[in-house]
Amino acid sequence: MTPNDLLSDLQKLKLLPSQPLHWQTFSPTSLCVELNHHRYVYQLDVALNTVTVFHASDQTETSEDFHFDKTIQLTATQQKLLHAATPLAS
Repeated sequence: MTPNDLLSDLQKLKLLPSQPLHWQTFSPTSLCVELNHHRYVYQLDVALNTVTVFHASDQTETSEDFHFDKTIQLTATQQKLLHAATPLAS
């Protein structure tokens, strides 16, 4: 899954704020989103059908210290909206 696929999936699932936001790749399965000077990491776990949200520490702007915020269990309807995994070459 590409970072753009991940962003698209999170938007289709309506898990990201609707306001304009700045985002960047945080890891292969997560995005760091900045909105109103607050940073969040959204991590998609397709195997568990969850999205886990972390928020940045308020200690410093450049801190990479993120704390657990919540885990969202995806519904069957939401799971169907996700990009299909790329099939393995035979």
